Amino acid sequence: MQLNLKELMEYQNEFDKDNTEITSGFKMVRHTTLHLAKLLGKISEYCETREHTDKLKYSDPAKVKDEVIPDLLVYALQLSREFDVDLTEAYLKRLKVNQGKVNFKSTGSF
Repeated sequence: MQLNLKELMEYQNEFDKDNTEITSGFKMVRHTTLHLAKLLGKISEYCETREHTDKLKYSDPAKVKDEVIPDLLVYALQLSREFDVDLTEAYLKRLKVNQGKVNFKSTGSF
């Protein structure tokens, strides 16, 4: 199934109605923050393990691929609903802001 951001937002909203206890308000933002911290821990574990060995077998990229990245999108969709943010618009605006900053190429335009 291929969905654009607007369709993903609608899909997430429907999913949350039936599957999520806290769908809005400060409690949702706080709860989402806790989940984001857990995701940061998974990425940190991946990086910290790689820092101590150059062998990928000791660090599991599957957690990052299968859990962290999709969950980041889920939480972005939920937070965008709470704060009434058009993710496509916000994404493009953010890229424009980042253009020319340190570690970003300053050539090209959107």
